[in-house]
Amino acid sequence: MGGRRMLALPVLAVLALGLASGTAAASTASAPAQSPALAAAPDCVESWVDGYTAEARNDCSTSKRIKFTWALAPDSSCRTIRSGSSSSHTISNPLAYFTGIESC
Repeated sequence: MGGRRMLALPVLAVLALGLASGTAAASTASAPAQSPALAAAPDCVESWVDGYTAEARNDCSTSKRIKFTWALAPDSSCRTIRSGSSSSHTISNPLAYFTGIESC
């Protein structure tokens, strides 16, 4: 029986040490840096979806930088659309859906 007691103490010590260090790590860990939120695209940039392709037209008087945003698919990169021009972004995931355009 003496052997069991001696084995139990080191195991308990390791568990206690692990819990203590886990608590300390949790209290000192900082939240990951988040990217800045993108602003909504101006009203003069219109967007629509045709199948798996999202399209946007810039009816503003100046060029605008936008990105197409999707759920369950990668967003487009930021792109510049000149006044009076259009741009599109196509995805291949049939489960994805278009969530809009944002300024960037």
